Amino acid sequence: MGGNPNFAAQRIKEAADRTAATRKILEEEAEQNKQAYERFYNNLALFSSGTLALSMTYLGYLKNTSKPVAHSALLIASWVALLVCLMLSLFRTLFYTHYRHFARLRQYTADLKRRKDALAEEVPNLNIVNITSIAEREEFVAELKDAAKTIEADSHWAQRRESFYSWTWIWAERAARIAFVSGLTLLVSFAIANR
Repeated sequence: MGGNPNFAAQRIKEAADRTAATRKILEEEAEQNKQAYERFYNNLALFSSGTLALSMTYLGYLKNTSKPVAHSALLIASWVALLVCLMLSLFRTLFYTHYRHFARLRQYTADLKRRKDALAEEVPNLNIVNITSIAEREEFVAELKDAAKTIEADSHWAQRRESFYSWTWIWAERAARIAFVSGLTLLVSFAIANR
């Protein structure tokens, strides 16, 4: 018990403050991320569905002309690309929101583990009213270390999900943009072939 109780209390308070600050950021960013990323990808989904509707109208126009419809495979490929863009754009927001949640949860659990570790290390330097014997102090430290191990497992769980959703939302957004451009390119090629 050779440590300074004031230093120990300060270290525990700093760990608790850091954990609380991370939790606050988790809550604030969840709402901001939801709004910012939904707008872009909802617009992309809207443009994809609008382009699909206009291309169907254009196909109806072409069928009423005297010329036969040429290269209909381009139109079908365009529709497939635009539908893929539509689906990925809608689900990308879900993937991104999950990624941000698990990223912040991982950070929060890591900070919480550090807090438990700091408390376990500093218990011998503190005067705790309810703990009167060395055995009770050791039992309390063991409980803190067990809690830290459980929290560490939660942190690894969150990290695995963070990695999965990070990969998923990044590739969903890339694929959505590529599908949109591909769909438009195929549609323009179809229109040129049928002028």
